[in-house]
Amino acid sequence: MAEGKHVDSIVKLSSTMALKCVCPKNASISQMVWVKEENQTKQLIAVFRLPYDLHIESKYKARVLVTNFTSDNKTLIFSNTTEEDVGFYLCSFHTFPYGILEKTIHVVQSGKVNLFISIL
Repeated sequence: MAEGKHVDSIVKLSSTMALKCVCPKNASISQMVWVKEENQTKQLIAVFRLPYDLHIESKYKARVLVTNFTSDNKTLIFSNTTEEDVGFYLCSFHTFPYGILEKTIHVVQSGKVNLFISIL
């Protein structure tokens, strides 16, 4: 895990994997975005504009599926994953009245999950 980086959940890399993101508030959602963070830049994967518009970047179209894209649960399903899919993924909901709500998911190599316990 990257030093000092907040992570909401960890997912092990598998040939098919699901990255789940649920809006944590009862809010009016106008847009939802999935990105992968690489070298301090954000690479767009998918954008949803409610109620029905969905755009998946061409790099991901053949192997990414989105479930429940009209509700507050926006699960991203990857197939045919590779080691290049290891990394940090960010989902963000653009909501009213709460603004932008985000979740960070860290995809790690299978068998390489390190858990850190902080004692205050």
